[in-house]
Amino acid sequence: MWQACNGPALYDNLSRNEGLALQVDGAVRASRQDDWRNNTFEVKKAKIALKGVLQGDEGLTKRVLELVKNQNEY
Repeated sequence: MWQACNGPALYDNLSRNEGLALQVDGAVRASRQDDWRNNTFEVKKAKIALKGVLQGDEGLTKRVLELVKNQNEY
């Protein structure tokens, strides 16, 4: 189950949609590099990856980006 291995933050904030949470997790992990939070270009790269998974929903993309920026596992 998603919550057991990755924590509840994404899962809970994506209406408990495990498939979407896994897609978001994969997009962030594939697009980020070391110290990505402190690099404007790397943050933009992560945002673009999220926006693709979240079907262009700008508001949700911004919320999820802020959420993952504050999660230690990323």
